[in-house]
Amino acid sequence: PDAPVSLGTSLVTPAWPPELVPKGWDLQERVMDKWRREVQAQGRTFVIMHVPRGEDVLHVPFAQQDTWATRLQSYCATRHVPLVEPTPLFVAREDAGQKMFHNHFTPDGHRAFAEAFVDFLVKSASR
Repeated sequence: PDAPVSLGTSLVTPAWPPELVPKGWDLQERVMDKWRREVQAQGRTFVIMHVPRGEDVLHVPFAQQDTWATRLQSYCATRHVPLVEPTPLFVAREDAGQKMFHNHFTPDGHRAFAEAFVDFLVKSASR
């Protein structure tokens, strides 16, 4: 497997050839924009939920996790799209001895992910 490498202030796992990253992000933005328009046309709120990449980045500050995390945060901020970030809950649970990942979310990881979303929904409903 590819090992994380430090590129300036970002922790990146080399998965895409660098020359494809801008095209990949452009495509991702166009897809999210299309989804956002479709959801908002129905009078609903479009929300994006960040999926933490794994235990190797849980204790890395969000802005340094990887280029996709920071781009996602920027995308949501500029378009006023709520971004649900479950990483702090994952970190707290890992620190308490619960395993959040084993090549994918563990049952505890799935519960934490769902709890982060439910917490967002409850807070949104009370506004």
